[in-house]
Amino acid sequence: MANVATVTDADFQAFTAQKGVVLLDFGAEWCPPCKRMDPIIGQLSTELPQVRVGKVDCDRSPGTAAANGVMGMPTFMVYKDGRKVDQIVGAVPKPALLAALKRHL
Repeated sequence: MANVATVTDADFQAFTAQKGVVLLDFGAEWCPPCKRMDPIIGQLSTELPQVRVGKVDCDRSPGTAAANGVMGMPTFMVYKDGRKVDQIVGAVPKPALLAALKRHL
């Protein structure tokens, strides 16, 4: 996924503090619903170039997952100008994620 950044405990604050809209995908390599969402996340990152898209591996960045209250995977969080404005838990159809992002553009 060319337009999707890997976000870790070390760079989470800097990634989400940016101006504009940021979509973060919290998941894990072993998570089947997360894998099903990967192509959708890749498509959104291409179709909405004004949205910064990042992926957080909850196993590799447990501090970020815990600090954000991630209880199930995948969890999608939308940030705008550094503030969390939306959250979706679970594998959802692409139109649901698209609608969540467009609300904040």
